[in-house]
Amino acid sequence: MRIGLGVWSLFVGLMAVFSHTHAAVSIEQLQIEGGDIVLVVRGEFEFGDRPEALSAAVTQSGARVVTFNSDGGNVHAAMAFGRTIRALGLETIQLRAAECASACALAFVGGVRRAAEPGSIGVHQSSFSGDAALNVTRRSQLFRP
Repeated sequence: MRIGLGVWSLFVGLMAVFSHTHAAVSIEQLQIEGGDIVLVVRGEFEFGDRPEALSAAVTQSGARVVTFNSDGGNVHAAMAFGRTIRALGLETIQLRAAECASACALAFVGGVRRAAEPGSIGVHQSSFSGDAALNVTRRSQLFRP
C-alpha cells in the first residue's frame, strides 16, 4: 500500500475535515499531497444506507483508498460497505485523528490491504435483535483474501 501517499498530509486533511459525526453515512473526497484522492466514509451507518454511493464516488474520483469517521451504527449496513470496498479492490487506512468504532470496523476490514494506527479502531461485541436475519453465506466474501 502506498502508505507513503502522504500520511502526514492525510492526517492534516483529516483534522481539517472531521468534526463530530452525524447520522447517516456520507462520502466525502479528500485530496492529499500529490493529488491522490482518499474517500472518507463519515457518519453513522443506517439500515437504509446503500454502498452504491461509494461505488459512484470511486468511479467519479478514481480513489483507491478509503478512511472513516464513524462511531458505528447498523451492522448490516457496515458489512455491505465492507463487501463493496472489497469488491472494488480498495485499501483502507485509519488514523487516530478520526474515529472508526463499533460497526465501522466491519466496513474497515473490507479493505484488500488495511493499515490502522494503534487505538484508531474501537471494537466491541455486536448485538442483533432476535428477528435480525444475518446472511452467513456472504460472510466469507467479506474476509476473502
